[in-house]
Amino acid sequence: MIKHLSFFFFLFFHFCLFGQDENRFPIYPGCEKKQSNNELIQCFKEKMFYEMRENFTTHSNDYYASNQEYGRATLVFTITKKGKFDKLSYTADSNPLVAKKFLKQIIRLQNYYQSKHKNVQPAMINGQPIDFEMRLTYNYDSN
Repeated sequence: MIKHLSFFFFLFFHFCLFGQDENRFPIYPGCEKKQSNNELIQCFKEKMFYEMRENFTTHSNDYYASNQEYGRATLVFTITKKGKFDKLSYTADSNPLVAKKFLKQIIRLQNYYQSKHKNVQPAMINGQPIDFEMRLTYNYDSN
């Protein structure tokens, strides 16, 4: 059994969206009522973190506990103009086993939301949707 599971969630992005009314961070399902980009970023991180953690522990406890896996996974993906996750990958310094598991969770989340006819709302610049690259870093420790 996993004694301790910790994730550290860091979000980096390549467009500065702060302080401009027509520019907006992507909106994760459930965060639609948030107004500012700071609120959107916080809500996005919290919702995705919660869902990734719930899905990861539900589907992975036995394997990771028995193999005592640990490691860091930095996931890189794009939220497209249509609100889809695309170009999923991970950085070279990531634990490949853990990173692949998290990438599968992102695909599961996307499929779940599509079945509910929901998507991430894309980032906007000057009122136009854009492709938006994101990086999420998770640290997983089975101890």
